[in-house]
Amino acid sequence: MRAFFKSNQIKENNTLDDFVAIGFGYRRQRFKGSVYASYGLEQGTRSPDNTGQAPLIARRQNFSGAVLFVGYDLANTRNKRVFLNAGFGGIRYEYNVFRATNQAVPFQTILQNNPPGSIPSLFIASNYWDVNIEISQREKRRDALQLVSRFGYRRGFTADAWQSDAYQLIDAPSDRISQFYVQLSLYLSRNYMSRSKR
Repeated sequence: MRAFFKSNQIKENNTLDDFVAIGFGYRRQRFKGSVYASYGLEQGTRSPDNTGQAPLIARRQNFSGAVLFVGYDLANTRNKRVFLNAGFGGIRYEYNVFRATNQAVPFQTILQNNPPGSIPSLFIASNYWDVNIEISQREKRRDALQLVSRFGYRRGFTADAWQSDAYQLIDAPSDRISQFYVQLSLYLSRNYMSRSKR
């Protein structure tokens, strides 16, 4: 899709993926299972162009995903835990393409106004595998608030074609998700001592 944007002089509104995420996990000894769901925050809009040469802009409208992990505690030290996590999930990106201008349009006629080059809906949905290293503070109380950092890589199982909610696209470009990422999170954990231990 980037090649399509470039060949048609469409500028991407490039920003980091800002999102909110919630997850749940369970750890027993050195093994852990967890699941996460995330939802992206909409990107900001560029200021209108007053020169009459406003470029077409591709803006991410939405981002959502969910992933399931299993993990193993590689380095259980006095103050830190280091997990190797592996899992699989799904992700969806939604875009639109528009031209930001100062053109005045009466709201009553907005449905008749369709600027050339506008694409109201583009999205890609992909399934992927994910591997990451997770570094967390060691739990020292029954209820603990922990700072967690995660460094990982995710890649789609296959290259998936772009789609649209507005059209049935034919011969649309295909992309394969390939992302390195860094995440910082806060964990709230409740911890229990094994009955076999004194």
